[in-house]
Amino acid sequence: TVTRQPTKPFERKPVAMVSVVLYGLLFAFASGSPIGDEERRRLAAYSELMEHCKEIREGRADTCDYIFTSAFEYFLDYVSKRAPQGQFSGSASAWKARCVSGILVKDPPVCWAAAYMLIPFPLTENEEVIDCAAPTSGSVDQISTEDLLSQYKFKALTVETRNLEEQTCALLRTSCALGMDFEVLGQDWGKRKMTRAVKIRLVADALKRIPEEERNRTIVINVDSSDVFIQSDKETIMRNFLRQDSRLLFSGEMDCFPFRYFPMSMTLGNNTI
Repeated sequence: TVTRQPTKPFERKPVAMVSVVLYGLLFAFASGSPIGDEERRRLAAYSELMEHCKEIREGRADTCDYIFTSAFEYFLDYVSKRAPQGQFSGSASAWKARCVSGILVKDPPVCWAAAYMLIPFPLTENEEVIDCAAPTSGSVDQISTEDLLSQYKFKALTVETRNLEEQTCALLRTSCALGMDFEVLGQDWGKRKMTRAVKIRLVADALKRIPEEERNRTIVINVDSSDVFIQSDKETIMRNFLRQDSRLLFSGEMDCFPFRYFPMSMTLGNNTI
């Protein structure tokens, strides 16, 4: 009989991350591409930050430890050189103050730094502006309201386990005023813990309840429940969606929950950290 000891969830992550780095190094050597000094410093900073992150996650250090280290300072310098000019001004002291304030107690700064140093992505701003309401050469704008509503179904979803009057007042009142009915999922969830995975499952189940013959002509929107209000009627929303000629659209925010630290969250300037 072989007894396998359970592995804590976090213990798998450093191994996987280190494997990615080692694979990258091997690939670079195999392809004949030399690793420069800057790349060596980045990998060294990542390795140190990852070790600190592991110590915090395993309870051997406090959440806000290791901010005043050379590796974290290297991370700050690395990011500041790649962010749009004047858009990143977060110092180690500012990160420390924000962390010890308790606002982000579950997010060790060194863990976010390690994640970015593992696979750094571009931080330059995209200057292209897309006007979602701009007319297109397609036939969407020529469809009458009557034909639009007869050709397509519309379904509005949100997830909320708490009291509707307290949490979804703005959403439900504004949608009602515009003649839009929201299906509120999760009201029978009780006091069990609601996670993002559960929310996704509830929405997926709701999509499965759409009759199969209607799925290719049903436009579905899914929004947060407590911090959203509706400004347009469903006809306008449907037309704007169809103009994009896309089957799936995500809204964008500068503050990308739960990734609250720059550069995972693009809240630049004073809200950087």
